[in-house]
Amino acid sequence: MQNRKAILKAGAYAGFIGAAVFILHAVFTSTSSTAPIGLLLIPVYGLPAAGAGWALVYATFSLFDLRSGKVSWQSKNVQLAAVFLVVFLLAGLGFFVQQSALSVAKDPTSTSRALEEISQRWIPWGRREVDISLAQHPSTPLAILETLAESGDDAVVQQVGAN
Repeated sequence: MQNRKAILKAGAYAGFIGAAVFILHAVFTSTSSTAPIGLLLIPVYGLPAAGAGWALVYATFSLFDLRSGKVSWQSKNVQLAAVFLVVFLLAGLGFFVQQSALSVAKDPTSTSRALEEISQRWIPWGRREVDISLAQHPSTPLAILETLAESGDDAVVQQVGAN
């Protein structure tokens, strides 16, 4: 049991450190003069990442216990682990949808039809990045550019104007 507590803590630390490294990378590779302000986000993103690291280790232990027969599906630990795994799965799917849309929007060979499909796709988060890429793309249909220009997001409107 002591080893599990230590491994759970290690999972939390790994999550926090992973978020901190990601933010440090973003800050030091950015060309923006205001990028160092991003360092303030380490605790903001680090704490949820620590929770996610802990939850991943917790779910892994619960699944091992279930597989070995120590607990059943009626166990609160296994049910909580199942919730964690569903949340991780949904987050992963959301990230996949956003990255897929972004890859099409940034591809210079994308057709107008593909860009139109992307503009109508539901994207759970990261929509702004996709909209900026659509606004920059030379093949984006005029109707989509007009819609993006009315979005009210200054960065998107600026890219529509540049296009």
